[in-house]
Amino acid sequence: MEDVAGWSHSAKWGRTPRVKSLRELVGAEEARKWLALSRQPDPATVIEGVRITDERRQHWRVRHPEITGQNETDLIRRGLQETARVRPSQRDAETELRYFQDDAGKWWVLKVARPPGSSPFVLTLHRVHKPGK
Repeated sequence: MEDVAGWSHSAKWGRTPRVKSLRELVGAEEARKWLALSRQPDPATVIEGVRITDERRQHWRVRHPEITGQNETDLIRRGLQETARVRPSQRDAETELRYFQDDAGKWWVLKVARPPGSSPFVLTLHRVHKPGK
């Protein structure tokens, strides 16, 4: 289990288990090669030039139940078009965090990876208490 699992640490939620990223499992170079060789996306899974892969969609459907199939596309589109704040990830220089609000005033973050030599793609989408600093 330790081969594929790691731990996240948060001041708010403490120590929580997580699945390791592809980069952690095979290394940065192999992960970039895999991304470069991945299939071309179906046009229906691209919003504003950002890919939405089935694997990442499955991630947020399992790990973030506040997102429903009915609203995920609208949330992603809003996160790309109506962003209140964009900042680089502290963990990964190739990832940007895009903070936005829904119609009810709730805050969300859309994490978009922009790897060199490959098209950008959504890593995850989830609710947050407020925009990050």
